[in-house]
Amino acid sequence: MENQNCNSYLNQLWDLASGRLARHKRSRLEAHLESCKTCQLEESDVKFLSAGLRSLPRRTPPPMLAVRLAVAASREHSRRRLRNSVAKWLHEAMVRARMTFDNLLKPLAIPATGGLLASFLCFFVIIDALHIDYYPGMDAPQGYYTEVVLDYLSPFDAHPAKEGRDMLVQLTVDDQGSVRDVTPQGNVSAAEMLEIGNLVLYSSFRPATRFGHPVTGKILVNIQHCRVKG
Repeated sequence: MENQNCNSYLNQLWDLASGRLARHKRSRLEAHLESCKTCQLEESDVKFLSAGLRSLPRRTPPPMLAVRLAVAASREHSRRRLRNSVAKWLHEAMVRARMTFDNLLKPLAIPATGGLLASFLCFFVIIDALHIDYYPGMDAPQGYYTEVVLDYLSPFDAHPAKEGRDMLVQLTVDDQGSVRDVTPQGNVSAAEMLEIGNLVLYSSFRPATRFGHPVTGKILVNIQHCRVKG
């Protein structure tokens, strides 16, 4: 019980040292100090510390501290006011978003405008050099793909037999104009395949081209027969 009373009085020692303790509490505290040695020691320590703190030099706060405190107080007041109204909160959010957007665009507006104008200027300077005049002539267009062309057909008959039949043959012609593969469409006999090979061997082909360069291509050749009686 005595410890509890001492604790309650010890909490009042700082107020007693600073002179802010009420009169009726001070009289009780002084009466307790006369009979309690422990609290007397604590009172001497508090008086020593209080005197040391008062002897410290006073520091003048910086001039901007008052402004910062006023700004912080204004922000806190505005934040508390916005919590009470959803409409005000939305309006404040829109204003902040607009300010952020404007602040981001201002540093970029002048460099972006200058870069755009410089790009247009450079484009108009070099646009004449990009113009390509077309002169029609005998040259083949270089930007297209041309198919394989049969320049010369062999004069030899592919089917010397009486009952030769019409056939469709796919030929693979390399970039040198030579036939590399013969693929007949349908079933053919060995004799017919031999005669087709002889026909292709004595024919002349012009290779396909891509952008003016010869490349390997394919061509379909329809072998038809004309029977003449007389």
